[in-house]
Amino acid sequence: MIMKKKIKRIIIFFALILCLSFFVTGMIKATIYTDSLFTGDIYANRIYQSEDHPHIYGIVTKQHNVTSAGVWYNLTFNSTYSIVEGNITFSNDRDIIIQETGDYIINVGASILDTSASPTASVGLRIKKNSEQLMGSYFETSTTKQNAGQRISKLVYAELDEGDVLTMQYISSQTTVQIYSLNTYNTGIQQIAYGWIQRID
Repeated sequence: MIMKKKIKRIIIFFALILCLSFFVTGMIKATIYTDSLFTGDIYANRIYQSEDHPHIYGIVTKQHNVTSAGVWYNLTFNSTYSIVEGNITFSNDRDIIIQETGDYIINVGASILDTSASPTASVGLRIKKNSEQLMGSYFETSTTKQNAGQRISKLVYAELDEGDVLTMQYISSQTTVQIYSLNTYNTGIQQIAYGWIQRID
């Protein structure tokens, strides 16, 4: 009887060892509730995480000006009111640092005013990825009326890698343009621009 129990325990032990060496050819859904240590190679087509997908919703509350025409300027967000969740980093209230390789949706928008009596400015918005413009992220509009609030925004999909740094920027052909909103009937914080990024895969 004792021998049978020992044999049964040995069989269970080796069965568990065998289960730890596996090759994932499809999708395995599993929940691990305790810390685990795995040795050897584990192959998987996709890993699903239970934690919040990385996302940031940044809010700009201070007026941004154009000191020199034709120069790109960074949007600076208010960290007090911005939302940062998941494995993603917000640096200097400006730079978004990707911590997980994956597919992302990114949206940037702003309110603009032109104080010129006869406005004719071209105003652009873009997302910079590392040292270059992110593909498909540029959008442009023109001002046509003095002190008239206008909206400019761009939504883009991007495949990003760990370590990529994103910065949201604006540019104008005239120094009379401002990133600003009169917020005439606003009863909350003064939100004049925003930036949003969400991992979707």
